[in-house]
Order: sequence, then C-alpha cells, then structure tokens
Amino acid sequence: MKKKTGSGYSKMPVSCMQEVVLRHLVQVAGLHEMTISRNKNNEWHLSVTVKSGPHVLYLSTRRAPRVPRAFTRLEAALAAGQRVCATRQVTLVLR
Repeated sequence: MKKKTGSGYSKMPVSCMQEVVLRHLVQVAGLHEMTISRNKNNEWHLSVTVKSGPHVLYLSTRRAPRVPRAFTRLEAALAAGQRVCATRQVTLVLR
C-alpha cells in the first residue's frame, strides 16, 4: 500500500470574513480591489484585497464563517459587493 503523505485537505484554505467585519475592514484599511470570480460549478465568489496587505479575503456565509459564500447569480454577488464597499458605481472588467 502507498503511504499517505498529505495532510488530508483536498482544498487550499482561504481567508473568509463575514459581511459586517469585511465592510468595517474596507472602511478602515481602504479598498484595493474587489473581484467576483466564477468556479467550475458556475458559482460566483466575491473577494476583496485591501491596501494594507496582499491578502485576498473572501465574503463568507452567515452560518459557516470559514466557508466562502457561493452566489448563483452575478447580480446578487454585485449587490453584496456594493454593500461591502459602499459604492453605487462599479466598473466591470471581463477576462
């Protein structure tokens, strides 16, 4: 039998914060970039990079604060991003 060398995690850990905490952090530290990306399951994820550090922080769910929140619609992800960043105007960049 082959010896298992991994730690058992199949996914890379990500830094997640709830909406209230993330909104306060953006107000204090300043927003560098907000990104909405789509994964292979056609779910949208909202991530924020603040000016004070290079870390990418994901918006988490209310019930599981360590799990990134998955949006099924792009409009819902944009609305959550506008609530976090307190902006009305968004520039959309497609890659």
